[in-house]
Amino acid sequence: MGRLERRVATFAATAHAFSPRASRGGSHEQSYNNTYLLYGTRAHCAMFTFQDLEAEKAIMGSIVYCIHHKDGCKWSDELRKLKSHLNTCKHDAVPCGNKCGAMIPRVLMEDHLKYTCAQRRARCDFCAKEFSGYNLEKHLGQCGYEPLYCENKCGMKVQRRHLGQHKLGECAKRLMACRYCQKEFVFDTLSAHHAKCGRFPVACPHRCETAVLPREDLEVHLKDHCTTHLLACSFKDAGCRFKGNRFSLDKHMDESTKVHLNLVCGVVTKQQHQISSLKAALGKMSLNYSGTLIWKISDFSAKLAEAKSKEGVELVSPPFYTSQYGYKLQASLFLNGNGTGENSHISVYIKILPGEYDALLKWPFAHSVSFTLLDQALVAEKACNIVESFIPDPTWKNFQRPSREPDSLGFGFPRFVSHEMIRKRQFIKDDTINHTCSKRYTNGKAFSEQGIQLLIDYFTKRGHKMKIFVPQHRRCKNYPMLEKWHLDGILVFTPSRKVGNKQIVSYDDSSYKTVNCYIFVLTYSPRTLSCLGICSWIPIRIFGPRAD
Repeated sequence: MGRLERRVATFAATAHAFSPRASRGGSHEQSYNNTYLLYGTRAHCAMFTFQDLEAEKAIMGSIVYCIHHKDGCKWSDELRKLKSHLNTCKHDAVPCGNKCGAMIPRVLMEDHLKYTCAQRRARCDFCAKEFSGYNLEKHLGQCGYEPLYCENKCGMKVQRRHLGQHKLGECAKRLMACRYCQKEFVFDTLSAHHAKCGRFPVACPHRCETAVLPREDLEVHLKDHCTTHLLACSFKDAGCRFKGNRFSLDKHMDESTKVHLNLVCGVVTKQQHQISSLKAALGKMSLNYSGTLIWKISDFSAKLAEAKSKEGVELVSPPFYTSQYGYKLQASLFLNGNGTGENSHISVYIKILPGEYDALLKWPFAHSVSFTLLDQALVAEKACNIVESFIPDPTWKNFQRPSREPDSLGFGFPRFVSHEMIRKRQFIKDDTINHTCSKRYTNGKAFSEQGIQLLIDYFTKRGHKMKIFVPQHRRCKNYPMLEKWHLDGILVFTPSRKVGNKQIVSYDDSSYKTVNCYIFVLTYSPRTLSCLGICSWIPIRIFGPRAD
């Protein structure tokens, strides 16, 4: 309840309390002489009757607010003046003057009559015709003069009455069929389509009797039908430079068969040279320059059987180099043996081949060479490879600079491994053996445990006693076999000293070997063995030249 309602109710209660009839306990339903309209709306008003004129005067003189004070009316005065104020209050609702039936506050009446009244008179902004407000709203969605954007999103604004014509004949985004291939395209892309349309008519570029023809038929026309188009000879890639029309080309082909054949032969010869050059380049790329050849020999059983049935069957490895610009080597195997190992052993040899860089290398060949037959055991730690090595004798022809003679001899081990031994361990696996051949850098005086082992095995098998003297400083290196031989009493570490950053070894023990007929080995090389006078036969018995 608002402030005015509360005040009026209070006044009504007060008036009733001071009424003589009320004070005498009279009935409320008695008639009253004075009736007043108090606070409320015009639709809901309160009727109060007073007999007490003093109370009436007090109530009607009370200060009240306008019933539209919430809408912004600032009027405030005596209650008796409220009715006359409402007749002029700009916030009070009154019937529309155009009799549209709406109740509009006076302050909004002007806008109502101008813009929203259904009975107002107004003109269309597009066609300038006059309508009532109700009919104008219907007309605005149908006026033919109203400009609208094209629905095809071409960007044009067109009056509603011309929109259909625009879409059919003027819109740049309308769909239109190509007159040549009948496919539909957006109108503004049609010219670009014509530039590549297969059915678009074009003229022959050689101006023959055919006026126009579809673009897609032009190639066939030029090749088979155009009488003025110059055609190149089909042997142009071979070097023929003839050009002529279709009829002269046929004549040229009939008359130039021999010329064409010679041209093709020249091309074939050139291609053969190119193929040979490519093969040579490919062969160089596939060459091994690591100094170690891993040679896998498959179908071992069949090849061994062939070697036993035929004499002199030799397996030759791919060539390999000791380094990028080093010596060129090649290994060979005789599965049924060669020379002293024939019919009982596998023989292995190494041969020096003529290489590209022989003129830059030092001769004779002086690198240590090792042959290894790999034990293919499942557990690598338990593998026991067969290894044989040698250091070349510089006086032998085999290690001089090789000639171009095809019968150049190799050098190696005629009795590398016996047929019996090769089957005792897993040297053969999946009918395949793996053999490696490698060179080791040396100056001819390299220390080698393998060389010492070779001599120990050789002389022990023949019942000789051995005493090996090795300089003391070798004991500091990673040579585990030296310690074993030392514990077995075979090897003695001789004193050595360092003078001028060089190890100096005493040779006084050389008399010990002379008196006791022991072998005294300083290094594993033929020159060291020459002190015993056996250089001529130890390499032959141990290594053995290839028997050819």
